[in-house]
Amino acid sequence: MSRTVFKSLAILCLSTSPFLAYSEESTSKPESLEPTVSQTSESDQITSTNNDTQTTSQETSTVTTTGLVPLTVAQDDKHWAIGLSTYSLGLYTEDNSYFADDYDYDDEYFVGGAIFVNYHFSDSVSARIQFYGLEHEDFSEIEVSGTDVLLHWGGGFLNEGFKWYIGGGAYSETLEVGEFEEDFSGAQFHGGLGYNWQHIGLDFSLGFRTTSDYEDFIEEGDESLIDRDEDMFAMTVALGVYVRF
Repeated sequence: MSRTVFKSLAILCLSTSPFLAYSEESTSKPESLEPTVSQTSESDQITSTNNDTQTTSQETSTVTTTGLVPLTVAQDDKHWAIGLSTYSLGLYTEDNSYFADDYDYDDEYFVGGAIFVNYHFSDSVSARIQFYGLEHEDFSEIEVSGTDVLLHWGGGFLNEGFKWYIGGGAYSETLEVGEFEEDFSGAQFHGGLGYNWQHIGLDFSLGFRTTSDYEDFIEEGDESLIDRDEDMFAMTVALGVYVRF
């Protein structure tokens, strides 16, 4: 009986001893370290991912920078052209004469020169403004000065080589004879072709004008000088050289 009681006391003492408690804590301690090991692994993965992202960003930046090279080449295109040209204006009537046969006047021609400025929006779209000064072929005291404003569609404006274009716009001009002046304006169809070298170019163009203002001017003159129907046809011809930049 006393031995049984002694064994029970011994077991009770062992179960409450500090050594046993420390052993249990030591046994469970490795389990508490497992999440820390797992967190370190995830951190390494995140760091690796960030490094990969930075490498990819550097590669993308390199590709983007390399992709700017064609844009730099495109900036060398020459969008402007300034030139000088010969310029002539012919006014034709249906019966080949403005006035009565007694005066023996043929179609009227004005000759002179022009300065023009082109801006090429692209290889196929261009705008032109042109200033011209002319004299009558037979009577130098009759002078004409005016402006053409034109928009063209065509090809080869920016490139070296052949170019062509068609389009239209408006003209406005003033006829002067001494102190007398008369203004004319209207629409016109315009087209031409040429050739571009690296810094210069050659241009040939034709223009076909509306003639209502010319016809009204003739009808307002002395009727004794008017012999037939004044249906008219007006055409311009220009040949010029220009600088490209």
